[in-house]
Amino acid sequence: MPQAQIQVNQMTPCVLTESTALRLQKESNVHTLDLSKFTIITPSAAKVVSSFRCHLILDGLHSLDETTARSLCNHPSNLQLNGLSELSESLIKIMVQHKGRRITLSGIRHLSASMARAFTPHLGRLVLNGLEMISDEVALELSLHKGSCLCLANLQSLSDAGFSALCKHKGELAISGIKALTEAARQAVKSRRGDLSFNKIECLTVPCAEALAEHEGELTLYGITELTSDLAERLAQHTGGLQLPDVQHISDSVADHLSRLQGNLKLGSVTHLSSNAASSLSRLKGRLDMPSIKAIANAELASQLTEGREYARFSCVVEISVDAANALAASSSNLSLNGLQSLSTECASILALHKGQLSLNGLAALSDSTAEALAEHEGSLSLSGIAFWSDHAALTLASKTTGTVWLSAHSLEDLDYQTMEALRYSPRIFISNL
Repeated sequence: MPQAQIQVNQMTPCVLTESTALRLQKESNVHTLDLSKFTIITPSAAKVVSSFRCHLILDGLHSLDETTARSLCNHPSNLQLNGLSELSESLIKIMVQHKGRRITLSGIRHLSASMARAFTPHLGRLVLNGLEMISDEVALELSLHKGSCLCLANLQSLSDAGFSALCKHKGELAISGIKALTEAARQAVKSRRGDLSFNKIECLTVPCAEALAEHEGELTLYGITELTSDLAERLAQHTGGLQLPDVQHISDSVADHLSRLQGNLKLGSVTHLSSNAASSLSRLKGRLDMPSIKAIANAELASQLTEGREYARFSCVVEISVDAANALAASSSNLSLNGLQSLSTECASILALHKGQLSLNGLAALSDSTAEALAEHEGSLSLSGIAFWSDHAALTLASKTTGTVWLSAHSLEDLDYQTMEALRYSPRIFISNL
């Protein structure tokens, strides 16, 4: 399914009718369909869009009747209704029957205890990111929510009693309003059983890190941009997965401590590692994710970043060493190296030995020698970004490739007619119009 988002044109009428919904049904095979321009939806249109299997955004709706709500609750995927600022208890009792994975109601700014109680039967992921403050009583009621996740990522403050209550939620808990952990909050974290995500934690002390290490489940700490060796040593004792989305630099000593973590580790903002840090993290027993890494020079790190994955995507990597190329080529993962804007003939020859899918869509230029090397690749090879190459390089791919090669129509623009025809009629070359 294409990872695209369709947004309805500005000129679309504000009323979503059944006929318009039926027309949009042809576009519903995308990942996300944004219908926020519509401020009214008819009951018959609601029945139609509820059959769409894409993520559905209806933020333009500011009110719902019960008939329409019942239809929308049959929607099988994610449903977003952030334009609803108020919901009655009767409407909440209908909305909690939503059959999709997630419902987002972040337009709600206030929640009473009885309204919070009405959310209890909901079984999916519940996102209420419009709430900035909740009472202890509301926190207690929300803790009884039976769904897989409760997300309160915009709370500005939360009492210790409220936090302690929410920590008893049985599913994943994503929360803000906790900038530092008090003694009472640390005790609540220690007793927490389930994934826990802090959205805006800013002050992390050694006692806090020790408490977090005792938590059971995956732990995500947004807001932490620097990690000292002392903190890393404590957090490494955590037995579940650890995500540090905002940490930007990992020192050698921090990497050494984190390598002892027993679970998975995700470092979302780290762009570079020293050779020593890379060697340390390659010893991690769990899965390592570094989506922002720009260079892979270490073979062991390359192996760690691909191990156990069907697809290994490196959209930010702009440089790989020969050692890393060898490790990547030996991987059983399908490889996406779309961040590479240049590739040496030596690395191309090595990557051509890879047996799975290989995507190099970031390459705009392809030399004759690099084309000769990549023609040896036996799997699927994507080169849709190529715009600057010779007729010789193009004919090499057309005549010598043993796998399949994906190009774009843009790749053919500066080639001779005979070369273009050779590419078009090659059974192993596929040309996209995108």
